[in-house]
Amino acid sequence: MLQTKLDRDMATDDFGPERLWRSLEESLGRLSVDAVSVLFLHDPEHTTYDTAMRAAETLQEMRAQGYASLIGISGGPVPLLQRLIDTGAFEALMTHNRYALLDQRATGLLHSAAERRIATYNAAVYGGGILATSPRTMTTYRYEPAAPWVLSAVDQMIAACDRYEFPIAAAALQFSLRNPDIDSTVVGVVSPQQLADTLALAEMTPPDGLLDELVALTPADVGLPF
Repeated sequence: MLQTKLDRDMATDDFGPERLWRSLEESLGRLSVDAVSVLFLHDPEHTTYDTAMRAAETLQEMRAQGYASLIGISGGPVPLLQRLIDTGAFEALMTHNRYALLDQRATGLLHSAAERRIATYNAAVYGGGILATSPRTMTTYRYEPAAPWVLSAVDQMIAACDRYEFPIAAAALQFSLRNPDIDSTVVGVVSPQQLADTLALAEMTPPDGLLDELVALTPADVGLPF
């Protein structure tokens, strides 16, 4: 299933129809295809709710013209995404950094979308890489400096996984894969070897009790405002 996102003008935050059609042309050109399975409106938090809904009308026109089978919304802030899917305008949802071992704020959002039969995609389960290695090699979370209590939580999670002799990366991935409200877990890869490694992690079975132990270590505040 091929999918892409339509982005705003990064200089002006313009989500107008002309910009969205240009973004579609750019994406289809890079992919060398005439259409995609899913077309997402990307990062609506950079505009207003009303503008996002007008953008949804443009995506609906793109779908009507055969450029996509489904249209969706992709972003971060849980309250905004919930408000947007409640409109019934979108058939797919992608959330990032809000359903992972470090932050489960999107739990209700994903369940709500699944109940509406909206296709659900969950991204950034490694928090930008901080949950991908043992021992920890990063001090950033979601590409920003991580708070001390977040680093402490990560180190405790890694220590728990080490006791079980289970990779932290596998635990982070399995946490998303095992949620029945999530249709697809999105993981970025940069090489064939990384793809093979990720597929291997997806086949691993966490020891009994490990994921519950890791969730209990989730910090109350990860430094994200929404």
